[in-house]
Amino acid sequence: MFKNKYLSLALFVVTPLFLFACSDSNKADSTGMTPVLLSSTSIQSTDSSTDGTSVVWSAKLSAGSQTRIFFQKPEGTAAPQVISPDVGWIDGGDSLWHVVVHDNLVVWRAWDGASYRIYAYDLSDASPEVVDISGAIESVDVFHTRGRIVVWVGNNNIVHCYNFDTDEQVDFPVTISDSDPFPKTDGRFVTWMAGLWPTFDIYVCDLDADSPTPIKLTNGGWNAHPVVHNGIVAWYGGGGGSSDEIYYADANGASPAVVRVTNNSVADDYPQISDGIIVWAASDGTDNEIYYYDTQAASPHIVKVTDNTTNDGLWPSIPRIENDLIVWSGVLSGVTGSEIFYYDLQAENPKVVRLTDNALDDQKPRVSGGMISWIAGGETYAAWQ
Repeated sequence: MFKNKYLSLALFVVTPLFLFACSDSNKADSTGMTPVLLSSTSIQSTDSSTDGTSVVWSAKLSAGSQTRIFFQKPEGTAAPQVISPDVGWIDGGDSLWHVVVHDNLVVWRAWDGASYRIYAYDLSDASPEVVDISGAIESVDVFHTRGRIVVWVGNNNIVHCYNFDTDEQVDFPVTISDSDPFPKTDGRFVTWMAGLWPTFDIYVCDLDADSPTPIKLTNGGWNAHPVVHNGIVAWYGGGGGSSDEIYYADANGASPAVVRVTNNSVADDYPQISDGIIVWAASDGTDNEIYYYDTQAASPHIVKVTDNTTNDGLWPSIPRIENDLIVWSGVLSGVTGSEIFYYDLQAENPKVVRLTDNALDDQKPRVSGGMISWIAGGETYAAWQ
């Protein structure tokens, strides 16, 4: 249950583990998944998100207008609709967190003329309204949402966790931090990073506990950008560059042990996780490739998804995963712009599938419930199974 608690710390163990395997290269799309243009009523799309039913994106109605949030159910016949807040405008730039939809809840960061705030819009409501979640107490830096839980942090170094359905909030002060904590949630667990440069530790807290208390998963060193799903926290650490490695810990147990996934001389960073499967991009010595690691497998090992001349999963189009569907964008050798690719772990014979084939720069794919959304040429696209 949600109750206010302050930070407490605990120490856990590091256990190394590394294996390796490889899969095949790019193949043509044979599944019938077809890209569909959604943003015919908007321009200059900067980001998109999907929850498997709806796609939301940030864009403008015209070149001189303010950025707004649009949404559409691609499998339906209704045209895109626009969310127009009474105040504020949507933060632009290349941030990955400024519009997210999950479980019918649209959340974004916007400027009200004095500070950045977090707003929400419930697509499941019969008469949805824009809700100011964070208020004017502080200026919000970063946020995330899953399972109708919204987490964010602002300039007061407090990790806020808000349950949209119950209107309950629990806060965890981060007393020492030289960086944004970058909180993430799976709807039950929340995780973040905190510390003084160059030492950052990873924390996790079970919001469903009788007395939610943060646990410190790491003990010193440089650890960054944790993500969580079903209580399994993944992050990268090492100090930057070629020393970065992937780690994870299962917070469902009483004493989570840290497991090292990678052990190599390249930068393994920005992992994503779903149902215990961790995905990331890293160089194979020639160009970037996509990898995954199933923490729940009988014999966990690293699988190399791609093995080609495409530069796969470059920032900000890092690989994403949900419901066993991995998506990313890659730059083909000798071709201008990126294309969207996916890899379905539930397929009878999983293979890399090229979803787009155009002269646009297809970037920042998002995935949920078998639906993929992305932006290209200032427009928003989607495809679904």
